[in-house]
This record gives sequence, C-alpha cells and structure tokens, in this order.
Amino acid sequence: MKKQYLIHNALVLILALFSAFTGAQAHAALSPLAVSVAPPAQFPPSDFDVTGLRLSVLWGSHRDVSGIDLGLIGNRTKGKFFGLGVSGLFNLTEGDTTAVGLQLAGVTNFNLQKTRVYGIQAALGLNYNGGESKVVGLQIALANVAEFTDIYGLQVGVFNKARSV
Repeated sequence: MKKQYLIHNALVLILALFSAFTGAQAHAALSPLAVSVAPPAQFPPSDFDVTGLRLSVLWGSHRDVSGIDLGLIGNRTKGKFFGLGVSGLFNLTEGDTTAVGLQLAGVTNFNLQKTRVYGIQAALGLNYNGGESKVVGLQIALANVAEFTDIYGLQVGVFNKARSV
C-alpha cells in the first residue's frame, strides 16, 4: 500500500515538473451552449469557452465566445469573440473581437482590443473600439469613438472619431 502511494506521488511530481518545463498548459473547457441568469448563476461556468449559442437572461460572462451571443441586458467576453452579438444594454469584449453580420446593443458596444466588424455595429449610445480596428459596413451610434479604426463604409453619429473613413 505504501509502495503504491510513493509511486503515485512520484508520478504526480514528474508530471508537474514536465508541465512546468515544457510550457504545457491546461486548455479551457468548451461548451456548444451556455445559459445564464447572471454570473455565477450560469452554465457552464465563466472559465469555459462557448462555441455555438450563449443565451443570457440578464448577462453572461465567459472566456472566449464564437457563434451567436444573445443577452437581455448584456454580454461579457473576457477573451476573444467571433460571431453575432445582440444585447439589450451592452456588449463588452476584453479580447479581440470579430463581429460578423451584427454587433447590436441598446446602449453600448465596448471593445477593448483589436476589433473587426463585417456588417453593422450599432448602439443607441456609444460604439467604442479601443484597439487597432476596422469596420467594413456601417457603424452607427450617438457617439462612435474609434480613433485607431479604419471605416470602410459609413460612420453615423452626433460624435464620430476614427482614423479614416
């Protein structure tokens, strides 16, 4: 019994050292569907990636999201977003964003990193793209703040800021 315990511990130590020196990392778990009331009342938990559909009664928060993202109040993506995002109040993406077709929010689309929009980026209040970005299509809001963004199409708002239109 004691011998098995020592062998087990030795194997765990070897695997830990191997992971540390080879740079091996655990990958995020993946789910094709996410349903959320508000974090942490969501399935799967916020450390999962979602590829498929995320439905949020209030808002959802996950690592990477690819697919269709629908939120009654909002959507928060901590990593990369790719797909179509629609929410009642806000879309917040902290990593790279690629919106295909539509990124629509009742108040604000807030993208902190590199953003690519192919279609329409629309909000009643603010569209904010904080990193090197491009919009191919239409960007429309009361204010469009995108000083590192090239617009290939139309930018419509009371206040508009872009690198080029």
